Amino acid sequence: AEHSIDFETYILLADAIGERFCNIFIQKARAGIRVRMLLDMAGSSAFSGSQMVTDLQDAGVQIALHRPIRYWKVWNAVSYFFRDHRKLLIIDQRIAHIGGVNIGEHMRSWRDAHIRLEDIIAEHATRAFEMLWYRLKIFRRKNSKPAPPIDGFQLVTNAPLFHRHWAIRALNRQLRAARASVWLTTPYFVPTPLLLRRLNSLASRGVDVRLLIPATSDIK
Repeated sequence: AEHSIDFETYILLADAIGERFCNIFIQKARAGIRVRMLLDMAGSSAFSGSQMVTDLQDAGVQIALHRPIRYWKVWNAVSYFFRDHRKLLIIDQRIAHIGGVNIGEHMRSWRDAHIRLEDIIAEHATRAFEMLWYRLKIFRRKNSKPAPPIDGFQLVTNAPLFHRHWAIRALNRQLRAARASVWLTTPYFVPTPLLLRRLNSLASRGVDVRLLIPATSDIK
């Protein structure tokens, strides 16, 4: 990174792997590079109360915490709605890593898909990051609709806000257009009846439908 680092994640733990990331963030911030961290307070609650947060902020790292869960709300199920499950790492607004990887030692051996995006598509990732960043930091609304496709490729992310279901809408559009194959992989598969009917309908028409999910989930 030469100019900026934007980091967004659901789980960041203050363990050996988390410390490696944070040490780089501190080093870069002290070198004058803008470093912004956007963390979900449900997934990163332990980290948010650690000494590492103070060390990062003292070095000049900017940190935003999404939807803190207050102690009097910990048993309120609504507190766990609208969490930020996105995982983004954007370097200089031209290289982005996005996918399913959280940051923690106990997840070292997990199989998660993560991809690298470059150039204009990385700018789309920056747009998604800043939409939520500005809402949390200065309570300013920012255009949050996904950017238009480029050469048939479009980065579509959900946002932990009301009526922002762009990813599921994009998935449904693609399923309706499927002619030859549909391959899906996800750690958590809790389909709606509509999605089940759509997948069954595609398979009955001869479309190659494959679903790759964990044999054993980490959540009951």
